[in-house]
Amino acid sequence: MILVTGGTGLVGSHLLMKLYHEGQSARVLSRQTTWPNHMDKVLDYYQIDPNSFKEKFQLYQGDVTDIVSLGGAFEGIKKVYHCAALVSFKQSDYYKMMDINVNGTSNVVNMCLDAQIGKLCYVSSTAAIGKKGNETIIVEDGEWVRELNSSNYAKSKFLSEREVWRGQEEGLDVVIANPCVVLGPGNWEESSAALFKQASKGLKFYTGGSNAFVDARDVGDCLYQLMESEIKGERFLVIGHNLTFKVLFDKLSVAFGHKKPSKQAPRWLSNIGWRVEGVLAWLTRRKPRITKETVASAYTNVSYSNEKIKSALNMDFRSIEDTVEHGLGFYKSN
Repeated sequence: MILVTGGTGLVGSHLLMKLYHEGQSARVLSRQTTWPNHMDKVLDYYQIDPNSFKEKFQLYQGDVTDIVSLGGAFEGIKKVYHCAALVSFKQSDYYKMMDINVNGTSNVVNMCLDAQIGKLCYVSSTAAIGKKGNETIIVEDGEWVRELNSSNYAKSKFLSEREVWRGQEEGLDVVIANPCVVLGPGNWEESSAALFKQASKGLKFYTGGSNAFVDARDVGDCLYQLMESEIKGERFLVIGHNLTFKVLFDKLSVAFGHKKPSKQAPRWLSNIGWRVEGVLAWLTRRKPRITKETVASAYTNVSYSNEKIKSALNMDFRSIEDTVEHGLGFYKSN
């Protein structure tokens, strides 16, 4: 039996759909007792019958931060995919994020050890991997240096990985996947799916940074193959393509029928913007649309290598055009 945490998120839901097509079932740990509203829409888009899907994947109410609630979730389990995490770049979410990402992972690792789980696949992030010397393309063994990473999310994923490696030292077979920015059908009010929502309204500005992007379907495929393989004690960057934000925004804008963004936002203007947005968000009690950390990311140029996972799994990643068209089809229809 398989246990999946975070199964209703963008990565977790695509992992479940991969398991579904492979004829496997799983127990899905969730804080909720019902599936989120967007899940049926995603399943319908993938031409999966929701009733058949939910028969194979039963929700189990529990919280990774509450180890007492996890006891029954691990009964009869042999493999665990740990996808649950909080992605936030708000300073006010710091302690909540540390609790979910770090303490939650520690609890999952401890339960795996106690239940003698056969293998744990942990979904980390490129944010947990640093540069190795003066390299221009980051690889898996780069050293993470706190002083060079302004993101609290990066810190939380780095510390979460330490908990997973601790589990390995105590006898647990583990493998870690480090996806970059994940794009695909999901709830466009959350995480990287919000890029589609922003593009649907039209984009006038772009920033000078770059990052790596990957199709949610490819992430699900990689997680499944890593778990089913004999690979253990390693981590893999799960990267589709390294792109500038200008190139990505151009593709998203054209796909939605808008003009390409034509103006590069200067860094000083964005620095003013996140401060103003912070005040407005505080006054209106809503989430800030940009923060100091998101601005820093938008002006950082970073590239990652996917050679290790391509070699290990004989993996071919979908084109960015395919990813944009696939996501566009879902968000336009909903």
